[in-house]
Amino acid sequence: MSNDTATDTYPLAGTTEQAESAGTYALGERPKDWAISGAILAGAAFFWFGWAQMGERFGTALTVGAIVAAVSAIGAGVVSARTGGPVTMSEDSAARRTYNMWVGVEFLAIFVGMGALGGTGHTEFMPAWALLVVGLHFIPLAKVFRMRALTIVGLVAAVVAVLAVAVGLAGAFPAPTLAGGLGGLLLLGSGILFAAHALRLDRAHRAH
Repeated sequence: MSNDTATDTYPLAGTTEQAESAGTYALGERPKDWAISGAILAGAAFFWFGWAQMGERFGTALTVGAIVAAVSAIGAGVVSARTGGPVTMSEDSAARRTYNMWVGVEFLAIFVGMGALGGTGHTEFMPAWALLVVGLHFIPLAKVFRMRALTIVGLVAAVVAVLAVAVGLAGAFPAPTLAGGLGGLLLLGSGILFAAHALRLDRAHRAH
């Protein structure tokens, strides 16, 4: 499908009323996009809670967090399956190319950074580095999917990552625990909120 066709069928944000009256979904208000994003965020939280174990603090709490994250990711996946409307990635080739590009940049940056940290004996900063990269890559993706909340998540993640490194360098608290614990909570909470928002959007659309 061409970009023009996708835009005509699913109007962009700012034309919500037109979209609802036509029985379509405005970009930025597509339940499946929010639910899938929620599943990704909650799934990512699982890994950050695991990385936090490197700091050898709050082991039980972090394990519980990881379990909740895994269950939440599955729940968000179920929400995605049960909600209506299109998935932007399958409808818009330009959005798909942009998404793939930024995810590729993300993985490359994480790989190179972790390799450098491991090679120099600073493995304790790996969770913070990954959180910084993931957070920053959310910002351009937020524009692609018209999801402003994703920008906020990305910026907060970047701040947490920088804070974890600063505190770790000062020796005040283990950097992995801070980056993994706070990062995990941020991603988990965001994932749950995104899935809940998907349900609200779906109910609102069905009501019309």
